[in-house]
Amino acid sequence: MKKEEDTRYKEKLKVLVNHSKNLSSISNSLNVVNQDLDNSVADSEKLIESFNIDLSTYKNNQYKLNDNELKIKVQKKWEELITEVDENGHDKLDISLILSAEEISGVKNSLNQLRGEFKAIHRLDKIDWAIAGLTGVTSALVDILLIQMPKRPGFLGEKAVKGGPLSNYIKETISNSLTNKEIRTLEQNNWVPYDSSHSKSLAEKVDGLGPRTHRFQTLGHDPILGFIFGVRDILHSEMTSIDKNGKLIIQSINSEEKNILGMNIFEAIVRVFGHLKSDICTKSGIPAPLMPLIQLLQIGEFGKQKYTIGQISRSMYASGYDFSHFLSMSIPVLIIEVLVRILYLIKNLNNGKSLTESIPIDTLTNKKPKLQTMLFAAHLFATTANAGKVYLTQSPLAINYPQWIIFAKYSFKQIKWNGYDKSYKMNAYVQKHIDDKWNLIHLQLNQLLESTEEIIYL
Repeated sequence: MKKEEDTRYKEKLKVLVNHSKNLSSISNSLNVVNQDLDNSVADSEKLIESFNIDLSTYKNNQYKLNDNELKIKVQKKWEELITEVDENGHDKLDISLILSAEEISGVKNSLNQLRGEFKAIHRLDKIDWAIAGLTGVTSALVDILLIQMPKRPGFLGEKAVKGGPLSNYIKETISNSLTNKEIRTLEQNNWVPYDSSHSKSLAEKVDGLGPRTHRFQTLGHDPILGFIFGVRDILHSEMTSIDKNGKLIIQSINSEEKNILGMNIFEAIVRVFGHLKSDICTKSGIPAPLMPLIQLLQIGEFGKQKYTIGQISRSMYASGYDFSHFLSMSIPVLIIEVLVRILYLIKNLNNGKSLTESIPIDTLTNKKPKLQTMLFAAHLFATTANAGKVYLTQSPLAINYPQWIIFAKYSFKQIKWNGYDKSYKMNAYVQKHIDDKWNLIHLQLNQLLESTEEIIYL
């Protein structure tokens, strides 16, 4: 596509250079002819006046051509023009052959003006920065004051601490959503092969597997990965787990006495959902999404115990860093997403923009880079505050996992925007204005050709 556009551009430039040279040559020839004609007329007038003839009578009766005289019809196809250019040997392509230095400078100034207009459209103004700052600070305050980690004595050696109001409320709401009887019924009706809480009945030992950590160490208990690995384990009567040293272990489980043999994929999905529902309301809960994979990162040495990153993640879960806490940590993130988008909508509508332009959601055909930048800035403020919280507390339990995930997402988008998309869209913006002017010129030329189908050469 790019090659075809370059070819068409070169062809157009060739034709323009050829026409420019032809017009210059014709203009020079006409100047010489006009000068010779003026000299001949002057000599003729002197000769006639020498015979005492009054020329004023003749000068007042200028000769006019009839419509049917000296008319030449010119109609050439584009292919003929290209052939003519090639025959004339105009191989040197340079816009300076067509435009003067002043005209080229004027074009450059126009292009710079268009680029400036594009940058101004997507640049954050004071109100945009105020929106990002206000929502980011609000989110950070909620995280600091209301999302304190509800800790139980765990592997990190910390004492039990009562959590923040928001954390406690969500934890209690989820825990009280099912009775103990309902939980037991769900467990009985939704048995899965990956639910072993110790290694005694397993063919291969899983180091670290225990009642408090088995849901974190088996990927089927992850609220996202469970619908991949959990479904697979049910269909194959297997258990996929990660031991405390980061080793991935897949082993067969005897399921003959259970009613999972012969299940199809849809039944397995329902079974995984039912089992997760039974576990989420228990004291240990289920892991935060994708967090069990961190166990594979057996690198680093942190704390007195020299824990690796993987071991820290396992200890965080044992200390209460579960799915219900993940939901409470998601609220500050949600605050930014909702407030920034609402204020963006109000600001644009107040500035006279249409509802389509103001809707704070990206679509395939209508991306909103300014909104993305505002969201990035707001999450940057909130993430920075959370980093300070982690530094001051010196505890990994203070990490706002959803906040860092969303920040990573917007950071990638922002890098992509500044590194590639911005330049591409700016060129498209400039090209659109150029194309619009070309289309206007083509329209005017077509109207001119329709009104004057024949060119008169005097």
